[in-house]
Amino acid sequence: KDLILISSNIILSFVFYNIIVSLSIPFSNWMGNIDARIFYFLLPMPFLVAIIRLLINSETAIFFVLVEALSLLLVFPSNFYFPVYYVLTSIVFLYLITHIEKRSFVIKKTFLLGLISMGLTLLFFLMDRTLPFSNVLKALLMSFLGAIISGFLILGSMPLWEWLLGYTTDITFLEYTTLNHPVMKDMAIRANGTYQHSLTVGTIVESAASKIGLSPLACKAMAYFHDIGKLERPDYFAENQTGSNKHEELSPSMSAKIIINHVKQGIEIARKYNLGDKIENAITQHHGTSLIRFFYSKSQEINPKTQEEYFRYPGPKPQTKEVALIMLADSCEAGVRSLKTKNYETINDMITKIFKNIIDDGQLNQCNITLEDIHNIKTSFISTFSGLYHARIEYPDQKKD
Repeated sequence: KDLILISSNIILSFVFYNIIVSLSIPFSNWMGNIDARIFYFLLPMPFLVAIIRLLINSETAIFFVLVEALSLLLVFPSNFYFPVYYVLTSIVFLYLITHIEKRSFVIKKTFLLGLISMGLTLLFFLMDRTLPFSNVLKALLMSFLGAIISGFLILGSMPLWEWLLGYTTDITFLEYTTLNHPVMKDMAIRANGTYQHSLTVGTIVESAASKIGLSPLACKAMAYFHDIGKLERPDYFAENQTGSNKHEELSPSMSAKIIINHVKQGIEIARKYNLGDKIENAITQHHGTSLIRFFYSKSQEINPKTQEEYFRYPGPKPQTKEVALIMLADSCEAGVRSLKTKNYETINDMITKIFKNIIDDGQLNQCNITLEDIHNIKTSFISTFSGLYHARIEYPDQKKD
């Protein structure tokens, strides 16, 4: 679907170009005393780049800019100023449009792009002597309108791409995080422990995401839905148990199968409600290939030759920073919640231990997360958990209330 989106945008760029070029001459004749090239500033190239940035990622958007730059050099063989103008305005918009949490955000950033585009237009008029300076005011107007067109095309086309190719944007994630979704309502009633766990994980990742350059809204939505598979058998998960433990009646291997199966059941629910690829990835990858240690140890007590592979999740391991963040938060929330005494030191020790276990087990080997990211996530987690549980450092001479 990414290739379809990129190819479609390349085709659209030439369609837009041909429309503007075909209309520029008759309009310039109609308006009188105006260079036809002035209308070239209307070309909404930033829109095409921003769509790829919002629906795929920045790296792909930069690649698209480079491809378009080479294409435009062929279109303008005798004047490289316009290709440079399109590339610069596209990169500026790429920087301005990082995450969309409100539609008003697009409008504000579009107006800012318009002002920057006007500045670049004035600069190119001063550099390119073939452009008549008497047309500069009309060119400034065209460049501003080109930016406005880019913004409105984003607002108009994003829902279409979401519907056609199944992309999920921050606007959709904002709707998911209102907790009005049928899945979240169902979980609040039938699996309230998992519901509370998911809300806490969402709070934890929202704060950490901004520290490592991720969309807090997307990570929060992914956290809310990562455990929806537990809706099928909520009573078999510790956070939903209020009395008897149903696993006492089962063999360790059967218990492990039920626990592991919540991933598969979560995917089925996600696809039923069309929750999108990012949430599906969070469901399938947030446990990676980790070991269900409790039931594995119980099985070893019965049979020392128990094979570890039967007590591991099928994976895959996290493929993105977002899912790696969900994995770390999910494990830390369960670990910190299990602490009998919750203060700064015990929270710090537990989080450090969990991070080490996940890293040593190779669960983060397939995503592009860095050591700096891990440090920033850990620092954010300790701060957030300490706030949630009102934990603080206790000094030797400090009196306990």
